[in-house]
Amino acid sequence: MNARNDILVWSILAALITPAQAEPVHLACYGKIRVTEFRGSHAEELPTQEGQSMSVIVDRSAGTVAVQEYGPVKLMGNLGDVWVFGGKPENETTQMSFDGYVNSVTDETVIVIHFGHFDQGGLRRFEGTCKPAKPAF
Repeated sequence: MNARNDILVWSILAALITPAQAEPVHLACYGKIRVTEFRGSHAEELPTQEGQSMSVIVDRSAGTVAVQEYGPVKLMGNLGDVWVFGGKPENETTQMSFDGYVNSVTDETVIVIHFGHFDQGGLRRFEGTCKPAKPAF
């Protein structure tokens, strides 16, 4: 083959090969949960719950993040190594939303779940680390 044929072959291959869609990443997260309850104008910080776990699914192709059993919320973007997400989960009928971030290098993760109204609701703040989950079976 000559140089012109080589260029033609590589051009055709480049046109045919498209990057594969990224598969959703399943994360196993471990850390602590701090709960704050709101009652009218008063806020009560409950004892920190150590040794807690959460599951997180990051789907970059769909642009979403799902936490636990809740529907996905929008993956808002990244600030360097930090992926930021938030919103009201799809198909969620309660007064609940969440936001947070995952650092893809240090695994540091913070997820804040807002439930109820500010005068009769609360916050659940997860602080921990997330690692790619290993299949259980």
